[in-house]
Amino acid sequence: PKPRAVSMVLLLDDVFPWNGGLMGVPGSHKFYIHTVTEDGSNGVGEKNWEKSLGKQHYGTPNEQQLRFVFERSVSGTGIEYIGAGKKGSVLLFDSNLMHASHANMSPLSRNSVFMVYNSVQNALKEPVKGYGRPLYLAERDSNWIKPIQQCYI
Repeated sequence: PKPRAVSMVLLLDDVFPWNGGLMGVPGSHKFYIHTVTEDGSNGVGEKNWEKSLGKQHYGTPNEQQLRFVFERSVSGTGIEYIGAGKKGSVLLFDSNLMHASHANMSPLSRNSVFMVYNSVQNALKEPVKGYGRPLYLAERDSNWIKPIQQCYI
């Protein structure tokens, strides 16, 4: 699919910068940064979804890519905290926004639910060489989604 989706984070705990609040680089969604592993494989064949919550290896930009994005940051400061808030808060952002969380440096938990929404016109394709996230993480069949005929709002 094209890099065109929206990410949603539902905070299940109060989140602060010191317990690992989400950081982002303002304006970075305007620059597509293609990331690969040292061997150029993009992690194909690896179960990255099982490992990435502890430490992200694939999809991490190199120093030159980071410099490029930082120099073009909307704020001029590079990284800003974008995901701190009270329990129950929802954060929406362009999925291409360069974002990350650092380690939780407190005894406070920072649980959240992270979802990505993609247009049915931009549906996921079958993964390369059969490798990809399992269906419970990345459904590829959008035929069951039906448009609402009438707005009830």
